[in-house]
Amino acid sequence: MNIISKFRNLKYYIQTIKDNERELEEKYNVRVDNIYRLYTVYTINPKEYEQYGGDDKIVINKDNAVEDFLEKASASHMNTSLMNGEDYFNRRVDSELIKLEKFLISKGLAEMYGMTQKKREDAYNYKVVVEYKFMSTKFLANLAVLTGLTVVGSIIIGAIVGTFMAFM
Repeated sequence: MNIISKFRNLKYYIQTIKDNERELEEKYNVRVDNIYRLYTVYTINPKEYEQYGGDDKIVINKDNAVEDFLEKASASHMNTSLMNGEDYFNRRVDSELIKLEKFLISKGLAEMYGMTQKKREDAYNYKVVVEYKFMSTKFLANLAVLTGLTVVGSIIIGAIVGTFMAFM
């Protein structure tokens, strides 16, 4: 993919995210930052986490609620009746990410985004960041700021030198 196509796709990505920002926040609890990265934090209730054994013990899942939840999310690779709280939470996060992925694909963003971070913040929180995958929007934002500062600095230095030269 050449650089022109990357910028064209970036423009489409940004416009699509802008147009769907409200739905992303209301339906998927996903926020958009000022450089168009999508981010959210998935949280599990501590009681729910401990119900499945927390980090340590593995329990036999006698409650069909998790199985039903996973079936609805079409997460077929996660079919097991043994799990602990960690497994349960990972499955919940993965099922939410599948829903988000289906939404992004339905808006025409297939192959334009990538998960740049899926990080466990603590026992009950996962932070997930999704962004345009062909160019770093953070790099482009920093480049724009640096360019702006360079132009402003050049104007200021030029004005100072011009004023100094006028008095000589």
